[in-house]
Amino acid sequence: MTSYPDDIHLMTEIRSGNKDAFNRLFRRYYPKLLAYATRFVDGQEAENVVQDVMMSVWERRDRIDLRHSTSTYLYSA
Repeated sequence: MTSYPDDIHLMTEIRSGNKDAFNRLFRRYYPKLLAYATRFVDGQEAENVVQDVMMSVWERRDRIDLRHSTSTYLYSA
């Protein structure tokens, strides 16, 4: 899966604490991550897992080192 062209920009903004950039990233990836997670766990648990991943992105934003695409990072998490 490839990242959107502006994912690098969004992650740069997120690292600096930009909540709007995080919200854009969340809205972009949440439905896709949820669909992926429901392949492994039931609906409510999938929502919890995806929300935990996204919270981790925000909480660890200054330490995230993307060696691959943003989507690869999110799906791996």
